[in-house]
Order: sequence, then structure tokens, then C-alpha cells
Amino acid sequence: MLYVIPDDAGRITQANKIFEPTPEYEGQLRDAGHRFVTDPTKMIVSPDEFWVHKEKLRKRPDLSVLAPRRTIKAGGAERAVLHGVPKAALVTLTMDGVMLYQGTPGEAVCEFALPLPGLYRFTIDLWPARLFVVEFGAVA
Repeated sequence: MLYVIPDDAGRITQANKIFEPTPEYEGQLRDAGHRFVTDPTKMIVSPDEFWVHKEKLRKRPDLSVLAPRRTIKAGGAERAVLHGVPKAALVTLTMDGVMLYQGTPGEAVCEFALPLPGLYRFTIDLWPARLFVVEFGAVA
């Protein structure tokens, strides 16, 4: 039996596979103040892929973000465009692991100038959806 302990938002904080579950184990979880759900079929779950909603383990939904062009000219003449960004989403732009932008643009269509040639990574985060990641190449 898989025991999954979520936080108040449904994020998985702990998942334990118990091959011979006992009522005592569930009692220990309750005595420790843990809210938990069980799944007899799964071996292990990734918090990147699953969450707990309405006392059930569920797959996290995907964001419907589109990036029509992944290669653009560097320098600002062209822009990296993301369509379908939820207005409350946190958008992060990095290049070589360095954060260039992080914020909530509040727009469904986001445009960013990429000033230098290189590989840029956008991540879009809005719980409970899965993290959306897309890379843009900016060429000279």
C-alpha cells in the first residue's frame, strides 16, 4: 500500500510504500497529525507528476502554453512569444542558469526580447499544474 502525505495545498511531502500495511501504521500517522491518502496500485509517485485533491491521488494537469517559434534573432528585432500563459502564473527566464527575469506578467501572451545569442529557458509555474519548461535559441 502506498501512503501519501500532502500539505494543505495538496503538494506531496512524503510517500511511503508499505508492503505489509497494518492498522497500527495508520494509527501512527494519525497520532502524528498527518492527513494521508492511500493507493494500493502504485509503487511510488513523483510530486512533479501527482498531487492530492479531494482526498485522492491525481495526476497534475498540464498548462496549455504554446511557443510557436523556438529560434529567433537576438538583439530585440524579434521576440520570444508565449501564448496561453495563465495570468497568475510565475514566469522565470534564465540563461546559463542565471535568472534574467522572474515575475507574474498578468498577460495571456508574453513577449520577451532576447538580447544576446544563446539558449534561454522559460519556466511557467502555477499550482497545481505541472511546471511548463520551454527553451528558445537566440541567434546572431
